[in-house]
Amino acid sequence: MTSAISVTDGIELSDGYTWRPMTVADLPAAQDLLDACEAAVTGERRPHQIDVGADARQPRVDMARDQLLIMAPNGALAAFGWVYPFDSGNAMCEPNVHPDHSRELLEEPLLVALERRAAQRARAVGATSARLSVWCEDGETRRRDLLLGRAYAKVRDTHVMRIRLSEDATRVAALPPGIDARPFRRPVDLRALHAAVEEAFAEHFNFEPTTFDDFSAWATTEVEPERWLVAWDGGEIAGEVLALRREHDMWIESVSVRKPWRGRGLALALLQRQFATLHGAGFDDVFLGVDAENATGAVQLYERAGMHIWRRFWVFERTV
Repeated sequence: MTSAISVTDGIELSDGYTWRPMTVADLPAAQDLLDACEAAVTGERRPHQIDVGADARQPRVDMARDQLLIMAPNGALAAFGWVYPFDSGNAMCEPNVHPDHSRELLEEPLLVALERRAAQRARAVGATSARLSVWCEDGETRRRDLLLGRAYAKVRDTHVMRIRLSEDATRVAALPPGIDARPFRRPVDLRALHAAVEEAFAEHFNFEPTTFDDFSAWATTEVEPERWLVAWDGGEIAGEVLALRREHDMWIESVSVRKPWRGRGLALALLQRQFATLHGAGFDDVFLGVDAENATGAVQLYERAGMHIWRRFWVFERTV
């Protein structure tokens, strides 16, 4: 084993499977694996919400150590997992096994290695106790039992919501008086947008601050300015809706309104404008993720905008 994958030391794989660290050349195969997992679960040929290449380019991610591969005896990629670390020492991780290979053989060894890596990252920032989070779809009884058996506890419900756009998407509510909505301008709006998003989400479940450098690197990689809608009250940002293009659809990465502007219908008006723009650009499907216990009533807001709950997930956590 190399130092890059020392977290796998002593974790045996059966039937000729082998560990390997991630390289840039592996990124397309890793994305294909995630997309295959998504298609197997949903019954639709569709991309996974995670963009492997974008995540690997984040400054906080050490690709060779935070992303792990398991190779099949024939050299094909059988499993892929990653740890996404935060400055606090907390982290998220996700083990994924290709539908053509056995989860019974590969999911737990991969999860154990990711837990070890999360613990390494926590120690590196001096965290004496850190949380590791894993998502589990509500019907995934095998993953649920695996997580419970490894001392994880369920801490939250979250939903993925969906809307199939139609001509109704062109009907939008008026913006509150004094509010102007316009596409994001890069780089002019970048610092103000970062500050506004951080403030708006500061009280949300499992909020982790994002540095301006990390936000800037992500926005530079991801953004199509016409897909990001920012609401302004004079020179201040009041709210935003950030949409990311995927292969055949759009993912709403963020919807937020800062406290002084809440309760005036701004979020619904922005979301409807975003839907109308996306429909006009030829997109039919839009998705977003939401905390089911969001204190600001986000689920109900999205339902008023015409979305419905498409998939339900549980968030599990343990201490590393």
